[in-house]
Amino acid sequence: MGVSTSAEKSANQAHRLVDENATPETRALFHNLLELSKNHTLFGHQHATEYGHGWTGEEDRSDVKSVTGSHPAVIGIDVMGFSGQPANAVQKEKERLRKVVQDHYSRGGVITVAWHFNNPVSAGGFYWKDSVSKPAVKYIIPGGEAHD
Repeated sequence: MGVSTSAEKSANQAHRLVDENATPETRALFHNLLELSKNHTLFGHQHATEYGHGWTGEEDRSDVKSVTGSHPAVIGIDVMGFSGQPANAVQKEKERLRKVVQDHYSRGGVITVAWHFNNPVSAGGFYWKDSVSKPAVKYIIPGGEAHD
């Protein structure tokens, strides 16, 4: 006979996918993260296999691997290069990041994605000061000067 407390019920409800249409890969990642979190902590950082101390763009390298012998469990990529660039540069960046993601996925790693989106109507970058120099919304909505 089992007894369920409200705390157990709350914990069980907290650990479920909210997207009923999640892919098998998403479901597997979710399950694996739940299992690993019981006894382990996954370590990693942004751009871990893209550049490091004194190097950039070297195959199968990370500072973490140089020190520990293994790549970090988690790496983060940034798709900032997908915006505000010529089409050929965007394509080249997509191919480069696809390889980074595929390589880490093949190692069983977790990949996070950030997108520091440049303000499409100012010459600045993605930082707050760049985005407020020329507020984008009124320019990019239908009827705005920059709406394509």
